[in-house]
Amino acid sequence: MKRKNKTRKISAGGKNIIVLCAVMLLAVGAIVVVGAESNSLPPFEEKPVLLEQADSGVIIGEANQTVQAEEFFSDQSAQSISFRKDMSIRDALRFLAAKYQKNIIPSANVNGKLNVTSLYNVSFEQALNAILGPGYHYEIDGNFIRIYTTEEYAKYSNDSTRLTSRVYSLYYLNAEEVKTLITPIMSLVGRVASTTAASSDTEAGSGGNSNAMRDTIVVFDFPDRLDKIEQMIKQIDVQPQQIMIEVTILEAGLSESTQFGINWTKIGGLAAASTPFGISANLSNSAATAFTATLNNDEITAAITAQEGITDTTVLANPKIMALNKQAGYINIGEERGYTASTTQSQTTTTSVEFLISGTILRFRPFICENGYVRMELNPELSTGTLQDANSGSLPLKTLTTVKTNIMVKDGKTIIIGGLFKEDLTSSDTQVPIIGDLPLIGGLFKSTSDRNVRKELVVLITPHIINVPEDLIPESEEKLDDVDRIVDGSRDRMGWGARARFYEEAYDKAIDYYADKEYNKALTELDWIIAYRPNALEAVKFREKILAETNPTKLKGSKRVMRDEMDNKLDKKWKRR
Repeated sequence: MKRKNKTRKISAGGKNIIVLCAVMLLAVGAIVVVGAESNSLPPFEEKPVLLEQADSGVIIGEANQTVQAEEFFSDQSAQSISFRKDMSIRDALRFLAAKYQKNIIPSANVNGKLNVTSLYNVSFEQALNAILGPGYHYEIDGNFIRIYTTEEYAKYSNDSTRLTSRVYSLYYLNAEEVKTLITPIMSLVGRVASTTAASSDTEAGSGGNSNAMRDTIVVFDFPDRLDKIEQMIKQIDVQPQQIMIEVTILEAGLSESTQFGINWTKIGGLAAASTPFGISANLSNSAATAFTATLNNDEITAAITAQEGITDTTVLANPKIMALNKQAGYINIGEERGYTASTTQSQTTTTSVEFLISGTILRFRPFICENGYVRMELNPELSTGTLQDANSGSLPLKTLTTVKTNIMVKDGKTIIIGGLFKEDLTSSDTQVPIIGDLPLIGGLFKSTSDRNVRKELVVLITPHIINVPEDLIPESEEKLDDVDRIVDGSRDRMGWGARARFYEEAYDKAIDYYADKEYNKALTELDWIIAYRPNALEAVKFREKILAETNPTKLKGSKRVMRDEMDNKLDKKWKRR
């Protein structure tokens, strides 16, 4: 009996050993499978890392183990996944949720076998779409991803209880444009409302009666539709590009040798065949033909210099205008002549004042293209207007020469438009005093001369694409320097009384700046006073006070210079007023 019991104990131990060996064989088999799958994966790393082996038989190799789970689909790291052939969709979704820390909730009807066995180099979103296939859909609901069958998703999508609203503020586009663009994205039950568009213009002497704040639209639809609408608005409601148009309008007097206009192909003594300014060599000098060409900065400077050498040239205007992409601009250097116009309707006559606009006019519209090019719609006009018997309300007369063209030009290049002519006929009478007024013989001592002055208008247009607002800073500083020089020149020509008043105003400004702790501005005003009136004691002392408080080191050098100056030009009777 004892021997039999001993045999039974040995048999039980043998069973345990057999089970342990079987488990070890399974583990070795799993490692072999992993090695085989790893060898078939794309080479993300020399040895893909074995991450996990779930009960469902999923093995995943990863190139980047850092997975971000703050937002859905935010992880775009390369992943390689292998599935067992008989893997179910629910098991695959369960593993995907555990691995990526996502809350994936499939409906009760989501079942069936997986149609894929291996995925290489895919993101989480791509893996989810591959697992679901065409028979299932997902919906993001807060922190959850809900999985539906096609039939369930159709019912879910049209559930009216899911309708909600969102408000979108528009900064650059108007509401009517956006409503047209988002309509195809909206569902059949979706609705949209918007604020009233702001007035594009207001008449002189009156205010606009529309909301001038930014446009706003309110959309009522399903959340998934609203997400698509929001994404579209972010893509289209962007800051428009800007362009600065520099225009120079020249007036060239024509002589007998240039009566048909300036020959730009030969200007400066250059042969037409060389065309150094990039102008076509077959340009016509016909009086009725205008032409256009493009030049760079060096060429345009040389062209204007050469033009001044052969004819009298006057710069009529040199404006610089900022314009938005595809928005029209307008420059008018001329005059507006008022006249009365009458309109009769239903035996009621209405009289209004109209204006005849004439002069040198430039209308343009820029279109910013790729690769730094700009397409310019240009319409220069040279016109003169007259009113015949304006008191009786007769029609105005207008004589004009105009050109309308489209030109492609590179950013920073200059467009030149020429061939616009005008003629001024002047008549003058001269006579010998007293004798010229005598009857019969007076005509022998007087004469009448007519003079016809022919001029050509040349328009130079240079577009500059403004990529960032900081591009305007150097240009603005240059213009401010020009203004300062003009102001200084005007002050030099002032009389003593007028200059004293400006000194007083500058001193008062310095006091205000000092009170506001804007010391640099206060010093600028005081420096201006001292530069023109070194013996201005109050300004000198005030300046020293500010320097003592802000920059004592600079004060020492300033005192020495000012004392030397004061010794030479001290005037004890000087007063600020």
